Amino acid sequence: MKKIYGWNSYELKNRDIELYVSQDGGHMAPVVFFPESDKPISPYYINPWRGEPRDSSLPILLQVLRGDFFCLPFGGNNKTDEFDYPPHGPTANGRWRLKSKTRDSLSLRIIFPDGKATVDTTYKTRKGHNCLYITNTVSGCDLKLPYGHHCILDSSSPLLLSCSPYSSAVVADDSDKPYDNMEYHSLMGRRFFHDLREAPSRIRDFNCFDLTIFPDRLGYVDIVQIINSQSRGPIGWNAAVCPEKGYLWYSLKRIEDFPTTLYWMENKGRHGRPWSSRNVCIGIEDSLTCYADGAAVSSCDNELSKAGIPTSFQFSADTPKILRIIEGVARVSDDFNKVDNVIISDDQKKVTFIDIHGKSVSSDVDVDFLR
Repeated sequence: MKKIYGWNSYELKNRDIELYVSQDGGHMAPVVFFPESDKPISPYYINPWRGEPRDSSLPILLQVLRGDFFCLPFGGNNKTDEFDYPPHGPTANGRWRLKSKTRDSLSLRIIFPDGKATVDTTYKTRKGHNCLYITNTVSGCDLKLPYGHHCILDSSSPLLLSCSPYSSAVVADDSDKPYDNMEYHSLMGRRFFHDLREAPSRIRDFNCFDLTIFPDRLGYVDIVQIINSQSRGPIGWNAAVCPEKGYLWYSLKRIEDFPTTLYWMENKGRHGRPWSSRNVCIGIEDSLTCYADGAAVSSCDNELSKAGIPTSFQFSADTPKILRIIEGVARVSDDFNKVDNVIISDDQKKVTFIDIHGKSVSSDVDVDFLR
């Protein structure tokens, strides 16, 4: 174990990938792809208050905040008649224990303080693959909960964003007011729309905003939930191209497991602690949830579930629930643009990313892992 940015962290390091997962909160970052090359790639976010004295009045989630972490339950308000969990759940705040470790894998476990769930998370690498194979296994749980992967990317250089086909997107209800809880919002809350390049603006001089380029809208924070479609098959994807640094980050998932993606677009729009109007990042959060409203909303009837969008899952103590996701990178040229399509080879062993101008790049990925 090593202390990384002030927090004890488990390490997985080999020739393909170097990663750290905080013991408290289970936050995965930094992650370095191509660690032995002249140009290593570190796509994940680290919070800007990492070198400051710890503020123990904040949940562990906000003290550690970095990279990617599994949220159970997903969202902020997790107080119900059955439990009272911190924002994004015990998984994002509690202490993870080492279960096993090999040269190519790291397995961690957390048991909920009230004993109502156990989560095992395994990070695996494969020789020559520039991606992570992540498995979350939830066992011993009888609760109905939202969940998600809270992936946050470094946005110090512009990112070009895209995703697999979607039926619609909706602005989270926190954006229903222009200023609320020391946050400024640029999008019109509770509005459905059908093109990420035309998100509804609440600012007088703009009809809409293009959400496929970030950072944008300095001084604002907004959350948009994208409802994925299976029109091109069961596998969904997200992509963020960083031309300045020559890489493409991606995630691959089963849409059945993660039917929506949240974009958390933070561009110095939060003024409370610890944000202090200095935080810039993009969350690309594959999830099953109603916005970031937590189990108190997501596990009940809500405006999304009434529209036919699933927002929670009924776990069973008798049957472990296995949730898998792949996250990785590919090197690209500085003129590579937004990803327009992703093609999976017939043998499920290679993924090709094609940009809006027809340029392509391929990576070795075992997509069959998701099945």
